[in-house]
Amino acid sequence: VENYVGSEPLILNHTAYYTNAVGNQFKVSKYKYYLTNFKLVKADNSEYKQPESYYLINQAEAPQSFSIPDVPEGEYKAIKFLIGVDSARNVSGAQTGALDPLWEMFWDWNTGYIMAMIEGNAPDAMGEILSIHIGGFSGQYSALREITLSFAENIKVGKSTQPSVTLRSDVLKWFTGAYEIDFSNFSLQSAVDSNSVKIVENYKNMFSISELISE
Repeated sequence: VENYVGSEPLILNHTAYYTNAVGNQFKVSKYKYYLTNFKLVKADNSEYKQPESYYLINQAEAPQSFSIPDVPEGEYKAIKFLIGVDSARNVSGAQTGALDPLWEMFWDWNTGYIMAMIEGNAPDAMGEILSIHIGGFSGQYSALREITLSFAENIKVGKSTQPSVTLRSDVLKWFTGAYEIDFSNFSLQSAVDSNSVKIVENYKNMFSISELISE
């Protein structure tokens, strides 16, 4: 998984500012999100669901990579996953691994996991602080979104093949798309409400496949 800002690789605490669609400058100090519930879609539209697939993508720990084991042999045409942590895991008590609260991606047992966060600074923002934490796993303000990305060509999984897929996220997509985000009136977000959904409706389109190795 690669994290970018437009066409540039994301660099935490970069000396230069990035610029969003409305012209706000910003720098990023933290960038984390959950990718979970992975499925591989076969050419015949049947699906293989990876059990226990919960991954925290943390730019501070880059590069990020993981494997999906025991995939049945066959041809696959797409990949599916959730951005965020499913509702069952949000109400399952203390957990370990990528879901350990020590990763600072958990609010409390009522509100649950932070699905995605970005922190940094922005001159146009209140106090020049950029801090957006997105949560919510049920109801009208749920942040859960399933993403489907089709492969440019089918990939074959077999005993002698080990395909790889590189996912790319674009930070700029958090701030444009369904809603244009202006930091002068929207730079702090830590509630589950209509504003958080605006970000979700934007960033659900932040992923693309930047590389596909089929053998």
